[in-house]
Amino acid sequence: MRIERGKPVNKVFIAVRPGLTSLNEIKESVTRMLLELGIRVVDDLSKADVIMAIGGDGTLLKAVHESRGKIPVIGVKNGTYGTLMELNHDNLAEGLKRIVKGDYFVMLVPSVETMGERALNEVLLANQEKGKSMKLELYIEGERMNSFIADGIVAATPIGSWAYSLSLNGPILDPRVNAMILAYIAPWPPSSEIPLNPIVVPEGVEVTISSDSDMMVIPDGVYRGLTVREAVIRLTGEGFMLATLSSDARYFYRRVMGRIRRERRG
Repeated sequence: MRIERGKPVNKVFIAVRPGLTSLNEIKESVTRMLLELGIRVVDDLSKADVIMAIGGDGTLLKAVHESRGKIPVIGVKNGTYGTLMELNHDNLAEGLKRIVKGDYFVMLVPSVETMGERALNEVLLANQEKGKSMKLELYIEGERMNSFIADGIVAATPIGSWAYSLSLNGPILDPRVNAMILAYIAPWPPSSEIPLNPIVVPEGVEVTISSDSDMMVIPDGVYRGLTVREAVIRLTGEGFMLATLSSDARYFYRRVMGRIRRERRG
């Protein structure tokens, strides 16, 4: 991951999940605040200096993919956990003023890449026949590592280590660590040649996963119809751009853990 200084913003595109009245109200409020700051709200995403995604992590992920890694995306939280969301009710006004002035940072975060698909959080490989396990073969840099039976496997980025990977007992990675996590879904231990612990591999290392069944390739939770028997996966520096108000690495931990603790308190 690299961090660069942000640039002053003149045009903003606002992305919201359609059909939710509460989000439309927030969008109207944010639009008014931006107009008061002299910022144009545009309807064409490609013409924006910054994309603001209002909602939860799913809305932000959709905006990130639509940006194709060419425009910084910043989230306004109105979801459950929203660990990727930078702004909330408490810091929205101040955050907008800072973004307009260019007083923010852009994180150039890596992505997981496979079969022409890229993901900010993770790529899931799962049996096309839902609910069924499959036999998987795992190779790293061409070296055979393991053969086992599982429902699937997740390849996650450091940013995505807080998502699906964490629910599979994968490790939490500092976003400054350019590595990919491989975590298994419902593995059957007797079928494995080695212990089925998550594996961490560095950026650029090619991981090959083959199966005796058709596997769905699901980047960031969205299935686009791609099915394979073998997939080559790697972490690449060609990723996405996330806007943040701080370049301090500790800020990431404070934000995520603070968000989780607040939600647990209700």
